[in-house]
Amino acid sequence: MILGDAIAGLSSIAILILLLSNNLAIWHLYLISAIAGLFGYIQRLALSTSQALIVPQQYYVRIRALGSIQGFGSGVFAPALAGFLYPFVGLAGILILDVITFIIAVATLMVVHIPQPAYQDEMQQATQVRSWQQLTFGFRYLLQHPSLAVLQLFTLSFIFFDNATLLEPVVLARTNNNTAILGSVSSALGLGGLVGAIALGIWGGPLRRIRGVLWGRGIIFSFEMLLGLAAARQFG
Repeated sequence: MILGDAIAGLSSIAILILLLSNNLAIWHLYLISAIAGLFGYIQRLALSTSQALIVPQQYYVRIRALGSIQGFGSGVFAPALAGFLYPFVGLAGILILDVITFIIAVATLMVVHIPQPAYQDEMQQATQVRSWQQLTFGFRYLLQHPSLAVLQLFTLSFIFFDNATLLEPVVLARTNNNTAILGSVSSALGLGGLVGAIALGIWGGPLRRIRGVLWGRGIIFSFEMLLGLAAARQFG
């Protein structure tokens, strides 16, 4: 997690340096975003693993809900805050604030104790296992647990189709490139996710978790299908 936060902070510093030296180009943003995204993914993996070690199992749903509150909350308030601050501090000031937040994140991780898992005998002999066997451990584990493999495929399909909805281009095309409406739609989505995350954190989720996953995904897919059909009707 420290590595992921550090790379994200260094990415913002690199953009700030390029901006102040009048050398910032679009391809810089693409390259830096790709690097930060890669290490951000690693950071999220480490975070989910650490949560499982710190939080008791009965609170897993609530801790995930808190994570969703943070994610959706930033989606609602961050654009508004950036829009308010930009006229006063400019892009350079916003990047400086971004770097400060990463410093706070790394400092917090430095003082938080994360318990380490108790290694089993086979894990103690991990240095004697071939590298390719370690790399394929996750795939072999999924093959040994078919239900987990199906759930993983279902989640991957959701991510794929959700990213394929192209919400921003559809909204802009239907509103004559009205960015204000796009911002309102994005804020409404973030607010809906924030309210849902708060409700889930208070409720704790259904007793059978898989039912909550299926119902939630089904509702999301249904509304995205309606959005796609409406767009197809307009442009078809």
